Amino acid sequence: MRIHSVFPGRFRSRVVCGVVCALVACGVVLPLGAQEAPSDPQEPPRRRVEHGDLVRVFSGEIRIPRDVERYGSVVSIGGDVEIDGELHGDAVVVLGSLRLTGEVHGQVVSVLADVQMEDARVHDQIVSVLGSLERRNVEVGDQVVHIGLPGVRVPGFLTLLSWLRLAGLLLVFVMLVLLSALVPDRIRTIGEEAPVRYVQAFFVGLLGYVVAWTMLILVSVTLIGAPLAYVAFVAAKWLGVAGLFYAIGRRIARGLGRDLSPFGAVLLVFGIYAAVLILLGTAGLPGLLAICLLRLLFLCLFEIPGLGLLLLTRAGSRGAPRPIIAPPVPPAPPPSGEPAHAGL
Repeated sequence: MRIHSVFPGRFRSRVVCGVVCALVACGVVLPLGAQEAPSDPQEPPRRRVEHGDLVRVFSGEIRIPRDVERYGSVVSIGGDVEIDGELHGDAVVVLGSLRLTGEVHGQVVSVLADVQMEDARVHDQIVSVLGSLERRNVEVGDQVVHIGLPGVRVPGFLTLLSWLRLAGLLLVFVMLVLLSALVPDRIRTIGEEAPVRYVQAFFVGLLGYVVAWTMLILVSVTLIGAPLAYVAFVAAKWLGVAGLFYAIGRRIARGLGRDLSPFGAVLLVFGIYAAVLILLGTAGLPGLLAICLLRLLFLCLFEIPGLGLLLLTRAGSRGAPRPIIAPPVPPAPPPSGEPAHAGL
């Protein structure tokens, strides 16, 4: 049986064309709508990856923006560091400042630096020596070591003084090592004379200080003579101090049942002196006042007498004159004509 359609042919064609256009429109509009949908706000922005260490020595700042992920370490001496992004390495700052609002996968080490951290994360430990450390909402994977006054910002002049003090101790250490290696006999001679001529050496050294500084002022008008004269004065002074260090160090070692050479005795006492200075330097402003008092005592008890002993012993070339003991006089022979044993 043949079925006839109730719709004419032209109408059927229009219906088919309409259905096809509707399907095509759905296929185009739906993908466009999907592309215009807003992205997930929780998805973090993609970061630019960088590789290599960043090292600056008194040559500007180092900055890692928020959209940067760096694989390497950051080392800055005498400069500023800002880390807002992500660092896969260590961050070391000496005599500068560090501002951290990002993430560090290594450790953060600062020496004589100002450190500020806020909304940050450190996967390893934080070490701050002789500087300030401020933390707000910081996640730390390991321990926090802060040598100084916690929560107190170290003023800039105290930081600079601490740095200069460490440099001065290093120079004195090198000078004492050279003197102990080059002229140990002179140091030994000065140290042996220290117990018996200490009071006399103080007044002689005080006079020597006055004369030395007067001469330094007179030669200060020359550009070459003043530095050379000052270096000679400092070397002479520390040679006398090394003699006192030797006398004290030898007595300490003998109390412990040992005998030290001039090199060992001098470095023993200097090590104690340097440790006390460094320990007081971690106490901020009170420590600075204690250091000033200690330096005054050191001047009166070591530097002035040391210079006096240097002058009295002629730079350790000879000690105090020893009394001359006359040889025994043989008995006089008996007068002639008398028997030798007249009394018997």
